[in-house]
Amino acid sequence: MNIKTNSGFLIALATSLFFIACVKDNDYTVPQNLGVEENLKLEAILDSIQNNQLELKSIKDLKNLYNSGTDPVKIVSNIVVKGYVISSDAKGNYFREFYIQDAPENPTAGIKVVLNLTNSYNKFNFGREVYIRLKNLYIGEINSGDGVISIGGKIKLTDMLQK
Repeated sequence: MNIKTNSGFLIALATSLFFIACVKDNDYTVPQNLGVEENLKLEAILDSIQNNQLELKSIKDLKNLYNSGTDPVKIVSNIVVKGYVISSDAKGNYFREFYIQDAPENPTAGIKVVLNLTNSYNKFNFGREVYIRLKNLYIGEINSGDGVISIGGKIKLTDMLQK
């Protein structure tokens, strides 16, 4: 009986400490600076585009830089592409990739973005407008000749040696 009383007391104590320890200053308001860092980066990109330091290309123009079936092309200039996320890895159907299209409605072009990030839906949720700086990234096909043009960060040396 004594063990049950002591364990009940310990559980109550641990639970109360859990609720008390989360906020130290009793300020339970929602922070007002959510998204400030993202907005500052977006403003910097938009200013650089306006000042001609970065070149904004459409997805269609970007895809024209690559010829299907050839080696990936490294982007060496200051190019930015804008798109809207149209896929999600929330249910596991995409792994370390998402797709963007050129317009939120009635799109004319789309491209796959390959990245080293799982659960990307937390950062790149469906419908989000994204700007991608392409300098030092590659444009090509994951499977040569499949027609699915992708943006990615590196190429496998083994793929290049097999050709």
